[in-house]
Amino acid sequence: MRPFLILLAVFVSLNLFARESTPLDSGWKFMQGDPAGVAGQAMNPADPNWIDSNWQTISIPHCWGWQEAQAGKTNYYRGPGWYRRELDVTPQKDKKYFLRFEAASSVADVYLNGNFIGEHRGAFGAFCFEITTNLSATGTNLLAVRVDNTRFPDIAPLSGDFAVYGTLESI
Repeated sequence: MRPFLILLAVFVSLNLFARESTPLDSGWKFMQGDPAGVAGQAMNPADPNWIDSNWQTISIPHCWGWQEAQAGKTNYYRGPGWYRRELDVTPQKDKKYFLRFEAASSVADVYLNGNFIGEHRGAFGAFCFEITTNLSATGTNLLAVRVDNTRFPDIAPLSGDFAVYGTLESI
């Protein structure tokens, strides 16, 4: 009888800490480049008040430069691009919240509600940021990611017979 009680306690304990995952693959807005300021707007698209109504609606994974590179063009766009989406999460007490990115090429700056969360440098690796303390108590949040595929001397690969697209993979 005693082993049954121990096994039951472990089972209940694991369920109390069960991980819930929500894919964030749709509902994104995208703009290639760093936008110039618009009258009456802050200069940073991470600002929740930034107007993105004229941005392209996309799903991720998303890749810019792919079509040009596949056509054999070597002068495809290398530089920043911005991604934004609403994140409807009302934080619950005693829970922790994370954003996990499968990849972003090559440098990703992540913002939540206009606040800088962190930077990831590296084109092909997954990365994660805790956002528990950055979530709005109202449940209305704005996630913004600036991805830059410019050639950086400290981020591999530096050369090869392939294009280095700008990408944002699944979150």
